[in-house]
Amino acid sequence: MAEQHPRVAHQQRTHDVVRRTRHGRLPGRRSVERGGYATLRSVGRIVSVVVGAFLAAGMAAAEPAAGWYAVAIAVAVVGAAATRESRWYVTPAFTTFIAISLLLYGHPHDVAYRFDQRVVETLVGVGIAYCFGLLVPRVQARLRRPSRQES
Repeated sequence: MAEQHPRVAHQQRTHDVVRRTRHGRLPGRRSVERGGYATLRSVGRIVSVVVGAFLAAGMAAAEPAAGWYAVAIAVAVVGAAATRESRWYVTPAFTTFIAISLLLYGHPHDVAYRFDQRVVETLVGVGIAYCFGLLVPRVQARLRRPSRQES
C-alpha cells in the first residue's frame, strides 16, 4: 500500500478527532466514556507541566547569563516543534518551560510563585476538563438509560 501524503494523514486524524468528540469513541478503540485515553492524557499533561516547571525553576535558580536563556528557549521551541505530533503529551513541558523561563528571567526570586501558579492552574484545568468531559456525560448517560424496573 502506498504511503499517504502528510496532508491526507492529518485530515484523517482531524476527522477521527471530530468523530471521537461526537460519538465518544473511535472504532476499534476503548471508549472515551470509560476514561482510559482521556485519563492517560490528563496525567500526561500534569506530569509534562511539572517537568517543564522544574526545569525552568532549576534554570532560574542557576541564574545563567542571557545567552544561555536564549539557547535554552531555542532548544525548547525546537523540542516542542519536533514532538508536536507525539502520541505522548509532551508539548506542555516545553511551553511551560518557555513561559516560566521568560517570566523568571527578570525576577528569579519568583520561582516558587510561578511554579505553583502554573502547576495549580493546570491541575484546575485538568479537573474541569475531566469533570465536564468524562463525569457529566457518564451521569447524563445513566439518567437517559431507562431503568430495568420500568420496562
